[in-house]
Amino acid sequence: MIAVTGILLATGLPELANFSAGRAAADAANAMASALRLARAESIKRGIPVTICPSLNANANSPSCNGGANDWGSGWVVFSDGGAIGAIEAGDRVIQVQQAWTNVGSIRSVAGGGGVAVTYFPIGIAIGGQRDFTFLARSSGVTDTVEALSTRLCTDTTGGARTMRFDQAC
Repeated sequence: MIAVTGILLATGLPELANFSAGRAAADAANAMASALRLARAESIKRGIPVTICPSLNANANSPSCNGGANDWGSGWVVFSDGGAIGAIEAGDRVIQVQQAWTNVGSIRSVAGGGGVAVTYFPIGIAIGGQRDFTFLARSSGVTDTVEALSTRLCTDTTGGARTMRFDQAC
């Protein structure tokens, strides 16, 4: 009985690690897609620009954007952006904060038009909205390649977002 249990664990644990890593990357991609939809909806509702940016430290009492880095793995911030576009300033209201994803390897984006933050305007169009996000699975304990377990999120300037396998092109 113990031998059978040992065999089942030896064959099942690697598959469980693969499943968990792939699921974590997909969950992070879905959370990003939801945050982008929220930013667009809030901009239309409030009648002012709303920005989503990668955060330096999403756990801080006053979160801030990380400036020029395209690493979204530390989390992100959605905020009303009444002043300088892409920076959290006095008078801006934080709408949502996403904490760092500890079970995802990394989250990076490539912007179609340059820049890091995505800012939606009340007409529903975004500056920096055309993106190719990659959500790399954490490699510890997995037997498949990290790429095979990773997820890609493609977005457009009107708020559309679709997830796909890492090896598919936007």
